[in-house]
Amino acid sequence: MKEFRFRIIIILVAIGLSIYLLYPTYSDYQNSKEISEILDRKSEEIRQSNPDISTTNLNRRLSVIEDSIKASNPSIEETRQKRVKLGLDLQGGMRVVLEVNTGKLLEKLAKDPDENFRNLLKEAMDEAALSEESVVDIFAGKLSAKGIRLSR
Repeated sequence: MKEFRFRIIIILVAIGLSIYLLYPTYSDYQNSKEISEILDRKSEEIRQSNPDISTTNLNRRLSVIEDSIKASNPSIEETRQKRVKLGLDLQGGMRVVLEVNTGKLLEKLAKDPDENFRNLLKEAMDEAALSEESVVDIFAGKLSAKGIRLSR
Protein backbone atom coordinates (compact mmCIF):
# COMPACT_ATOMS: atom_id res chain seq x y z
CA MET A 1 0.00 0.00 0.00
CA LYS A 2 2.95 2.29 0.62
CA GLU A 3 3.89 2.30 -3.06
CA PHE A 4 0.40 3.53 -4.06
CA ARG A 5 0.22 6.30 -1.45
CA PHE A 6 1.66 8.97 -3.77
CA ARG A 7 -0.70 8.01 -6.60
CA ILE A 8 -3.72 8.06 -4.30
CA ILE A 9 -2.73 11.49 -2.97
CA ILE A 10 -2.37 12.84 -6.54
CA ILE A 11 -5.79 11.43 -7.50
CA LEU A 12 -7.45 12.91 -4.39
CA VAL A 13 -5.83 16.30 -5.01
CA ALA A 14 -7.03 16.24 -8.64
CA ILE A 15 -10.57 15.35 -7.56
CA GLY A 16 -10.55 18.05 -4.87
CA LEU A 17 -9.26 20.66 -7.32
CA SER A 18 -11.91 19.67 -9.85
CA ILE A 19 -14.68 20.05 -7.29
CA TYR A 20 -13.26 23.40 -6.16
CA LEU A 21 -13.11 24.73 -9.74
CA LEU A 22 -16.52 23.38 -10.77
CA TYR A 23 -18.42 24.60 -7.70
CA PRO A 24 -19.05 28.13 -9.12
CA THR A 25 -20.49 26.58 -12.28
CA TYR A 26 -22.83 24.37 -10.27
CA SER A 27 -23.77 27.29 -8.03
CA ASP A 28 -24.51 29.51 -11.04
CA TYR A 29 -26.65 26.76 -12.56
CA GLN A 30 -28.63 26.50 -9.31
CA ASN A 31 -28.99 30.30 -9.09
CA SER A 32 -30.23 30.52 -12.69
CA LYS A 33 -32.71 27.72 -12.06
CA GLU A 34 -33.97 29.42 -8.90
CA ILE A 35 -34.32 32.80 -10.63
CA SER A 36 -36.24 31.28 -13.55
CA GLU A 37 -38.62 29.53 -11.12
CA ILE A 38 -39.21 32.81 -9.27
CA LEU A 39 -39.81 34.63 -12.56
CA ASP A 40 -42.27 31.96 -13.69
CA ARG A 41 -44.23 32.33 -10.45
CA LYS A 42 -44.18 36.13 -10.71
CA SER A 43 -45.31 35.93 -14.33
CA GLU A 44 -48.31 33.82 -13.34
CA GLU A 45 -49.12 36.20 -10.47
CA ILE A 46 -48.95 39.23 -12.75
CA ARG A 47 -51.10 37.53 -15.41
CA GLN A 48 -53.71 36.56 -12.79
CA SER A 49 -53.86 40.04 -11.31
CA ASN A 50 -53.81 41.76 -14.71
CA PRO A 51 -54.95 39.44 -17.54
CA ASP A 52 -54.90 42.24 -20.14
CA ILE A 53 -51.17 42.93 -19.75
CA SER A 54 -49.19 42.97 -22.98
CA THR A 55 -46.18 40.74 -23.52
CA THR A 56 -43.78 43.69 -23.68
CA ASN A 57 -45.04 45.11 -20.38
CA LEU A 58 -44.84 41.68 -18.77
CA ASN A 59 -41.28 41.17 -20.01
CA ARG A 60 -40.33 44.65 -18.79
CA ARG A 61 -41.70 43.90 -15.31
CA LEU A 62 -39.99 40.51 -15.22
CA SER A 63 -36.65 42.04 -16.21
CA VAL A 64 -36.99 44.57 -13.37
CA ILE A 65 -37.73 41.73 -10.95
CA GLU A 66 -34.76 39.74 -12.26
CA ASP A 67 -32.47 42.74 -11.88
CA SER A 68 -33.67 43.30 -8.31
CA ILE A 69 -33.04 39.64 -7.44
CA LYS A 70 -29.51 39.84 -8.84
CA ALA A 71 -28.84 43.17 -7.11
CA SER A 72 -30.05 41.86 -3.74
CA ASN A 73 -27.56 38.98 -3.81
CA PRO A 74 -24.10 39.98 -5.13
CA SER A 75 -22.86 36.39 -4.90
CA ILE A 76 -25.00 35.58 -7.95
CA GLU A 77 -22.87 37.85 -10.13
CA GLU A 78 -19.64 36.63 -8.53
CA THR A 79 -20.43 32.99 -9.26
CA ARG A 80 -21.51 33.96 -12.76
CA GLN A 81 -18.07 35.47 -13.38
CA LYS A 82 -16.22 32.46 -11.94
CA ARG A 83 -18.16 29.72 -13.73
CA VAL A 84 -16.66 27.58 -16.49
CA LYS A 85 -17.52 29.15 -19.84
CA LEU A 86 -18.91 26.62 -22.30
CA GLY A 87 -17.66 26.67 -25.88
CA LEU A 88 -19.89 26.42 -28.92
CA ASP A 89 -19.54 22.66 -29.03
CA LEU A 90 -20.97 22.34 -25.50
CA GLN A 91 -23.66 24.99 -25.96
CA GLY A 92 -25.26 23.24 -28.89
CA GLY A 93 -22.96 24.29 -31.69
CA MET A 94 -23.65 26.77 -34.40
CA ARG A 95 -25.18 26.65 -37.81
CA VAL A 96 -23.47 28.12 -40.83
CA VAL A 97 -25.09 28.45 -44.21
CA LEU A 98 -22.75 29.07 -47.10
CA GLU A 99 -24.05 30.24 -50.43
CA VAL A 100 -22.16 29.87 -53.67
CA ASN A 101 -22.00 32.85 -55.98
CA THR A 102 -22.99 30.82 -59.02
CA GLY A 103 -22.33 33.60 -61.49
CA LYS A 104 -18.73 34.02 -60.35
CA LEU A 105 -18.31 30.24 -60.35
CA LEU A 106 -19.50 30.00 -63.96
CA GLU A 107 -17.16 32.82 -64.90
CA LYS A 108 -14.17 31.07 -63.32
CA LEU A 109 -15.04 27.63 -64.71
CA ALA A 110 -15.48 28.86 -68.28
CA LYS A 111 -12.62 27.89 -70.54
CA ASP A 112 -11.71 30.69 -72.91
CA PRO A 113 -14.83 32.90 -72.37
CA ASP A 114 -15.54 35.53 -75.02
CA GLU A 115 -17.24 38.92 -74.65
CA ASN A 116 -20.64 37.48 -75.61
CA PHE A 117 -20.36 34.90 -72.79
CA ARG A 118 -19.47 37.60 -70.25
CA ASN A 119 -22.33 39.87 -71.36
CA LEU A 120 -24.90 37.05 -71.19
CA LEU A 121 -23.60 35.97 -67.77
CA LYS A 122 -23.77 39.54 -66.44
CA GLU A 123 -27.34 39.89 -67.74
CA ALA A 124 -28.27 36.57 -66.12
CA MET A 125 -26.72 37.64 -62.79
CA ASP A 126 -28.59 40.97 -62.87
CA GLU A 127 -31.86 39.23 -63.72
CA ALA A 128 -31.35 36.60 -60.99
CA ALA A 129 -30.84 39.35 -58.41
CA LEU A 130 -34.33 40.65 -59.20
CA SER A 131 -36.09 37.28 -59.38
CA GLU A 132 -36.16 33.99 -57.51
CA GLU A 133 -34.86 32.00 -60.48
CA SER A 134 -31.30 30.69 -60.36
CA VAL A 135 -28.47 32.20 -62.37
CA VAL A 136 -27.81 28.88 -64.09
CA ASP A 137 -31.39 28.55 -65.37
CA ILE A 138 -31.50 32.13 -66.63
CA PHE A 139 -28.07 31.81 -68.22
CA ALA A 140 -28.99 28.52 -69.92
CA GLY A 141 -32.16 30.13 -71.28
CA LYS A 142 -30.22 33.09 -72.64
CA LEU A 143 -27.66 30.81 -74.28
CA SER A 144 -30.33 28.64 -75.90
CA ALA A 145 -32.17 31.77 -77.10
CA LYS A 146 -28.97 32.87 -78.86
CA GLY A 147 -28.44 29.37 -80.24
CA ILE A 148 -25.23 28.78 -78.27
CA ARG A 149 -24.50 25.30 -76.87
CA LEU A 150 -23.46 24.96 -73.21
CA SER A 151 -20.87 22.31 -74.02
CA ARG A 152 -18.89 24.44 -76.40
